[in-house]
Amino acid sequence: MGLQKVAFNFMVERGGKLVKSLLCSKPVKKLDVSSLGVCLSNGNIHFQTEQAAINYIRHRLLDSLNRPMQQQFERAITKKGTRILAETNGTRTYSPPPFTSKEISERLNDNAIRDIELWHSHPDFWGKGKTAPLSPPDGGDIAMLNELHLKKMVAMNSKGEINSMEVAQGYTPEKFKEFRQNFENFMQTQICKLLPEKAQRRMAEIEKYVIENQGKEIPSALKKEIDELEQLCIKAQSSGEGAKLMHEYYKTADKYGMKYYTDFSNL
Repeated sequence: MGLQKVAFNFMVERGGKLVKSLLCSKPVKKLDVSSLGVCLSNGNIHFQTEQAAINYIRHRLLDSLNRPMQQQFERAITKKGTRILAETNGTRTYSPPPFTSKEISERLNDNAIRDIELWHSHPDFWGKGKTAPLSPPDGGDIAMLNELHLKKMVAMNSKGEINSMEVAQGYTPEKFKEFRQNFENFMQTQICKLLPEKAQRRMAEIEKYVIENQGKEIPSALKKEIDELEQLCIKAQSSGEGAKLMHEYYKTADKYGMKYYTDFSNL
């Protein structure tokens, strides 16, 4: 201890000016306080700017994706302006909405204000960053945008690219209903083109039979065949080509009072 004290005193006496010079010349990195969030008593995180809140969301979503493909999972986060409201974790294909039962009941009310955005991660399915866009308006992400009276629905892939649908001026529930119906018609027509020619011909034959025999009970063997063909359609819709078809239809969203955006590189 004595030797250490002597050495210290010597450094102060003989090298004090040099130490002071080094300390003063070392650049000090400024802290961007606008990027810091404040945790509130209700669990919300409040940021000074909306961009800071989005940066936080991007970091959290990428955290759920920056891992081996089979370990990736969906994470969902709700945002209201500059404030992060809640977060939930799910599976590779689903994440529960970050709302309590009470909040869901309130948001199902037609008088609910569209002031909340829901961001979530979409795991890889066909390679790095290669994943599906927002799921369909007949029970998926875009359906939730309508039913829970959200302002915006966003999906992010493992490259940090986004796919979003936002309610715009002129949006009405009636327009959304039309958007959903036309989506079903579009996909039924286009998905068939992804099936083998034999399956396409059989679907056309079955459709003609059903039309010609309206009001009659469909034979059980035919029902089974219809179910099998429907499974083929579902599988095709879940493929990379099916994802591109959904993307193509979503580009018509402006006709229905919505704004669609994506920079997904696989679409």
